Amino acid sequence: MNDQRLQQAREAMRTGRPLDALGHFEQALRDDPDNVVALTGKAAALGALGRNSEALPLLQQAARLAPDVNGVHALLGACYEDLGDLDKAMEAYQLELSNNPTDGRMAFRVGVWYARQGNQKAALTLLQRAAELDAGNALAWYNLGGVLSKLERYEEAAVAFERALALNPDDGHSLYSLGWLYAQRQQNEKALELLQRAVDLQPENTSARMMLANLHGRLEQPERCAAELEEVVRLDPAHAHAWLLLAAISRELGNFARATAAAEAFVRLQPESPNGHFNLGLLYQEQERLEDAVREYQTVLRLDPGHEEAQVALLGLETRFRERRQNPHAP
Repeated sequence: MNDQRLQQAREAMRTGRPLDALGHFEQALRDDPDNVVALTGKAAALGALGRNSEALPLLQQAARLAPDVNGVHALLGACYEDLGDLDKAMEAYQLELSNNPTDGRMAFRVGVWYARQGNQKAALTLLQRAAELDAGNALAWYNLGGVLSKLERYEEAAVAFERALALNPDDGHSLYSLGWLYAQRQQNEKALELLQRAVDLQPENTSARMMLANLHGRLEQPERCAAELEEVVRLDPAHAHAWLLLAAISRELGNFARATAAAEAFVRLQPESPNGHFNLGLLYQEQERLEDAVREYQTVLRLDPGHEEAQVALLGLETRFRERRQNPHAP
């Protein structure tokens, strides 16, 4: 009778009727309270109904009854994960992996968790295993590339990202990561190609746009550098570093209005930055906004009394003001 009930329950789950399946699994458990298949099945039905807190004790019981059965700890880990207890989830996943070392998906999941915890060496072992066991898993190759990059094994990382892209050519994250690697190796044209593809696929990827801006600056393409930086600050007005670079490149291009606006935005975001105020003071001074320049230099010295450049600049302006008072017709 139980076999029939379990078959009916599985059919109900397969056809998207978890409530009907729940009834069949409960009947099976009344006859055999320690039936692991019924316990995990009822937990799956409860999970499908969004009742994970009720599913958890069933899966804990199943894991105690059948600690060596493949799949039980995976279900328990997924339940913990859904309930937000990632530490317990990873304990369960690790037990599942010890029961079934050839489960590439579980090796991937635990490897990613180790990487996020900062344990790159443990992550490397598991992600290498995941990529070997499931060579068609683009995410496994991508995450393997990320770990190898953090371990500064750049040649191997590039190979991993290339494998990820071969499986998923339109993955903007892999394009960005590989572009970053080429930029690190001074292979600028290849880096530009990859990063531009990443931006085309993910126009709001400010990290890729910042890397593109840096590359354009490296290749002495200031207008293109400024265009990317303008797009970054449009997408993320709180990106202080982009405002700082935009101010510098705009000043270099002689676009003082844009440079000043960018420098002002930077000091609004970083009001305690002496250099930010000093750069803004220089821009004001170059535009003969001398009172504004004095105010900025004074702010620099309030923040950093030993800032020699600000001391010199302020002294120079005070000298000009004194000369003007003595000779109103002086420039």
